[in-house]
Amino acid sequence: SDGKICSREVNEAVKIFNKNLDDLVMDFNKKVRGAKFTFVDLFSGGDPLAFKFLGFKVGDKSCCTVNPGEELCVPNQPVCANRTEYVFWDDLHSSEATNMVVAKGSFDGIITKPYSIAQLVKE
Repeated sequence: SDGKICSREVNEAVKIFNKNLDDLVMDFNKKVRGAKFTFVDLFSGGDPLAFKFLGFKVGDKSCCTVNPGEELCVPNQPVCANRTEYVFWDDLHSSEATNMVVAKGSFDGIITKPYSIAQLVKE
């Protein structure tokens, strides 16, 4: 966050990792009798346009002050007043509002496959 552009190389590596993890989850579902696994895809929702669509206004900076080269909030410094509009709390953690969107998306099956969390709970 903090206005920095994500690394293309890192993003490409994450895409490959997630594809392999998704394949592994599908394989587990075929091989492990009586168990159900699901994949929560946190990465694909990271498009800045998706953030705007979900009501976030700030997707490229953290809600708190972060010193250069560090990832966590500087202690005892003010934070943003409009925290529900921020995707990131600091340079490492998503905001509470983002976590709520992820939780709802996981429960409803918007970012999970092959099962939503709601489907797994019913089993």
